[in-house]
Amino acid sequence: MKVEIELIESPSTETQWSGWKVTYGDKYADGLGYDEMLGLVAAITLPEKRPTLQWLKTAEQHQQWHDNLAKKSDGIDIISVSS
Repeated sequence: MKVEIELIESPSTETQWSGWKVTYGDKYADGLGYDEMLGLVAAITLPEKRPTLQWLKTAEQHQQWHDNLAKKSDGIDIISVSS
């Protein structure tokens, strides 16, 4: 299904625009700010299963992953780039 994005111009001379309009099928949302428009388009276009969300981890989970990787990579130098 097609996603349409439009910048809606304001009829008032005081403001130059009144937001974004996103149309998806027979539904639409208008008057959106830029970040709202991007979020809506992302929500529409991303698949239901989003494996990239597994990249989000707590500090403990990141440390466990790093420790596990270090154990498996004997002889390979791992340099931490986190601050």
